[in-house]
Amino acid sequence: MPQFLSEPVDPDILERLSEPRREQIAAMSRAFLHHGRLQRHINDRAAAATGLPHMHYAILLALATTDLSRMSELAEYYNLDISVVSRHVSAMETAGHVTRARDENDGRAVRVCLTPAGGEVLERARIMYRSRLAQLTEDWDDDEIDTFVSFLCRLLKSANGVDI
Repeated sequence: MPQFLSEPVDPDILERLSEPRREQIAAMSRAFLHHGRLQRHINDRAAAATGLPHMHYAILLALATTDLSRMSELAEYYNLDISVVSRHVSAMETAGHVTRARDENDGRAVRVCLTPAGGEVLERARIMYRSRLAQLTEDWDDDEIDTFVSFLCRLLKSANGVDI
């Protein structure tokens, strides 16, 4: 779990902000709620277009874009019980999208690896996802997209040290 997510929240921070800044934070909060819905919608459509259940797409994406590979790490990453992740990974293994192997450094741990077939289905889902983003931003100019990406990356870096 990123350190920021486990840090305690300062309950008094809003009181120290100016009224205009509190209104900006409230607007940002509302935008995040709607963004979460949009993100889920795009992810679901990208996964469905490739025949993947949403969680399978999410696990494939995590395997391809992070250094996570242990079942326990995937469970923690998605805040799921390891038995839930194990069920999904079993189905993904049957479909040929992943393989499982014992961790060389810890015989109790199981590593999950993306197969070439899993990589191909993930790439098809990524194309669908990115195509939808391209449609949603079709009327944006290059500077607007650059600014949006810059601020989003800055927020992610502030939140959990992710540097994209």
